[in-house]
Amino acid sequence: MSRLRTAAAAALALGAIPLWTPDAAAADCHALPAGFALCPAGAPWAEVRRVEFGHGVAFEAGDWWLEAIDLPDGFQEADSLDAALDALIAASNEEAQAEGLPASEVVARERFATDTLEVASVTMLADLGAEDGVIPIASLIAEAGGHRIALMLDYMEDIAADALHDALRDIVGMVRPAPEG
Repeated sequence: MSRLRTAAAAALALGAIPLWTPDAAAADCHALPAGFALCPAGAPWAEVRRVEFGHGVAFEAGDWWLEAIDLPDGFQEADSLDAALDALIAASNEEAQAEGLPASEVVARERFATDTLEVASVTMLADLGAEDGVIPIASLIAEAGGHRIALMLDYMEDIAADALHDALRDIVGMVRPAPEG
């Protein structure tokens, strides 16, 4: 379970965020923070359970868990997507070290573009300690129209880092700037 997922679950248990509610089944797209939308072509992301927390939203589709967050100003104002991704990796490693865990190992990093987004992504192996072991974490920062969003993908079962990376790359193909209006 990712650190963000653990925090969202704790907030849910404490009543700090609303209970899970089904996303509107008839909707073509799911609203994301920072002026973006997830527009799934089909399963498993067309039918999800959604929870909003702080400055983000999470979606659960079977064993998949996707978090989308509106990046704080420091990440929004970074000179480039690569600099923003570096800051995200550093923040994740600082959080791990504060919890007495080692920094994550970067196993894949790439820059690419979709039809509507510029993307910088990273897949890391995070050591969560004796109980949870080492798990892959796939994250990215996408940019369009001067806005940035971060996506993090988690899978409830064992999964290879490259498979998680590929799954997040597929998901970002369904993200686009939200229609204005």
